[in-house]
Amino acid sequence: MTGADTDTDGEIHPGATLGSADGGPTIGQNPTIRSHSVIYGDVVIGDRFATGHGAVVREGSVLGDDVLVGTHAVVDGDCQLGDDVSLQTGCTSRGTRHSATACSWAPTPR
Repeated sequence: MTGADTDTDGEIHPGATLGSADGGPTIGQNPTIRSHSVIYGDVVIGDRFATGHGAVVREGSVLGDDVLVGTHAVVDGDCQLGDDVSLQTGCTSRGTRHSATACSWAPTPR
């Protein structure tokens, strides 16, 4: 784990990567960040953030409170997610700004 600005009583599992040599993300209280998740620097995340395993949050993103980024889900760079958003397993939010709150995204069945 690289440096991160956290006010945490939560869990950051071994194998999670927070930030880079240029700095770390700002993460609110009580996060649960599971193994193999990557949170880039220049990211701001609210309270009670949770990931599945292998989740990715790219640079410049801002996430509200009570956000879930599921297993192998990706928040691409410069995205904004409001409070109570759930990005389910395998979903990607690509380079757009979403001000949505209290919603859930799931992959399209094939």
